[in-house]
Amino acid sequence: MAIDQTNQLTLAEVTKRLHPTEKKLADIAEILEESNEILTDLKFVEANNVTSHITTQRARVPEASTRMINEYVGAETTDVRQIEEFICMLAVYSVVDKKLVDITGDKAGFMMGEVKGFIEGMGQQAADMIFYGNRADDPGEITGLANRYNSLSKDNVWDNGGSSNRTSIWVLQHDLDKFHGIYPRGSKSGLDHRDLGESTKTNSDGKEMQVLRNYFTWDFGLVVRDPKAVQRVANVDSTATSSFSFDNSIIKALNQMPKRGKGSVIYVNRDVFTMMDIYAKDKTNMAYGNIKDAAGQEVTTFRGIPVRLVESLLSSEDAVS
Repeated sequence: MAIDQTNQLTLAEVTKRLHPTEKKLADIAEILEESNEILTDLKFVEANNVTSHITTQRARVPEASTRMINEYVGAETTDVRQIEEFICMLAVYSVVDKKLVDITGDKAGFMMGEVKGFIEGMGQQAADMIFYGNRADDPGEITGLANRYNSLSKDNVWDNGGSSNRTSIWVLQHDLDKFHGIYPRGSKSGLDHRDLGESTKTNSDGKEMQVLRNYFTWDFGLVVRDPKAVQRVANVDSTATSSFSFDNSIIKALNQMPKRGKGSVIYVNRDVFTMMDIYAKDKTNMAYGNIKDAAGQEVTTFRGIPVRLVESLLSSEDAVS
């Protein structure tokens, strides 16, 4: 099959295209997707700066005038504003006593287990930051969605009325003119793993030890081109057991989106995901259902829109007012 030449690529697609013969990066993408499925869907493009991305957002559309024959009309222009989105740089080393690895008798298996733990940890951290990152508190972070859409006064934030065990349901449209990820100019997308091999580590007393070292990095950011393409249903009680307790709020959010949410994806935490899964088993419920994805896995849907699990979404969010 021919390689897709479009620049609207997910993390998994980008890594496969950058390294078509290197299975390692494809494995990384699969590990990252295990518990935070937004990492499967988020499309990435190369930023137009090294550590940030300048994007233009339309602030006002022109308004035409009525006219009569031989009557002149005025000229109009659109109003736009530029927004700078910053890139977060995550990095960590893994250092393991070489003797420990030798004792196991399975260097490849041992190191793969170690590497997988670091990959999963960085994936969780990235998902956390996509939703809860706070650049105001830590300039090294990106501003996550929850800190962008943190008030009910915003047109794309909906109150579901929960007073405890609060979480949010997110409805997102992934597209280059709506909502997408970025990676630094001149680099590659996704988490990068480098096996640095064997080296000598010296402690503060001057004593030495042979170790095996690995280096992990991940540079990424978020761009919201169209605020309506990001909808937050806030103050959802994640323990509510009454049927369809948040359906109306999701419908309101969908109707606010471009093309009434066509092509969108719903993201929820495990508590809400379980409730929606239970709703889907009720064959008399016309709103919920199941479809099979490209891999043949069943996916819960709401009005035909896929519902995806993001374990990083909390059930202990502060109230949004």
